[in-house]
Amino acid sequence: MRSNFKMVVLGHPFYVAGETTGEDVPSFVEIHQTLQKHNVNVVMAGDTHDFEFYKMKYPSAAGEKEMFHFVNGGGGAYLSIGSSVGFPADPITPNYTLYPRADEVTTKINNEAPFWKKPFLIWLERFKGWPFGQEMVSGAFDFNRAPFFQSFLEIKVERSQNRVRLLLWGVNGQLRWRDVQLGGDVKPADKSDDDFVEFILPLAAAPQ
Repeated sequence: MRSNFKMVVLGHPFYVAGETTGEDVPSFVEIHQTLQKHNVNVVMAGDTHDFEFYKMKYPSAAGEKEMFHFVNGGGGAYLSIGSSVGFPADPITPNYTLYPRADEVTTKINNEAPFWKKPFLIWLERFKGWPFGQEMVSGAFDFNRAPFFQSFLEIKVERSQNRVRLLLWGVNGQLRWRDVQLGGDVKPADKSDDDFVEFILPLAAAPQ
């Protein structure tokens, strides 16, 4: 029996800014368990205004499996730059990708933010926006001058090659691995920093 590719779109992500969300909400936990039960390959959500990717492993009756989690909310409004600037040293998984990168965001803030807004940057870096959260504090930096860091994911179903490709785009075209903040083994070993960012999964598993 073949196992077909499955993607679920949610309003709120399970993982944001290197941490788990909704652990204290039973209905949200139940949704997560249901997705694992049915071997969902990709979970995509918005809500948080940036791009984030987490490669998460989970146990199943057939052995350890993997689920790709995307935050695809960087298309407009203010950016949740707190995810990259205040990213924890020990995130929920070592395998992650973020856009925009913390160093580029910090440079933009230092170049453009008025003096009275600089404490917000310290708030994000040291305290992660507590007690209000990183996304809310990010609203202090709603810049309207280049460089811009909006993004979106393009999903390409290539049936002839039995694969699904998820491509990351920015305002100036498809983003490369050097444009994103990386952790773990997300970037394929055969790819260089100048190659385009893409996540590839099989459309259908080989028959058993």
